[in-house]
Amino acid sequence: MFRRFAVLALVVVLTACAKEKPVAPDALPAPVAGAIQARFPGSKVIEASREKEKDKLLYDVELEHQGRRLEVEIDPNGGIVQIEAPIALHELPAEAARALEQRYPNEQVREVEQKTEVVDGQDKVVSYEVRLVTSEKKALEVEVTPDGRILAEEPDATK
Repeated sequence: MFRRFAVLALVVVLTACAKEKPVAPDALPAPVAGAIQARFPGSKVIEASREKEKDKLLYDVELEHQGRRLEVEIDPNGGIVQIEAPIALHELPAEAARALEQRYPNEQVREVEQKTEVVDGQDKVVSYEVRLVTSEKKALEVEVTPDGRILAEEPDATK
């Protein structure tokens, strides 16, 4: 009985440690704050958190820059890992738009975000997150690549 309790307690502790931990914007490490200001001058940090993702510590920062809200993942040394930025529907590459139209012919697109990964200082658009409502009134979040491959489809919790 004690062993089961100890295992359960360990699982609860490990789960709690794996979740995001809020970080006050003014408490971000200097390299993280510096990376934000260098890449997005004049931006304002809305909220930030620290999390472990694939055994790697990252700061997830939501900020406002030039009237747009962005989500940026940054490593503790100030290396920008990923940027999620809203874009207009007409900015989707033709192949991605065509794939969505074929799969969801009567969709109502509510939001499109461009996911950009930064590797060795080079930006590469890897996918688009599209929030839509189907003709059956089902809210979905669909991830599609620039060349039109559907990577994921899940219920949209943001409705």
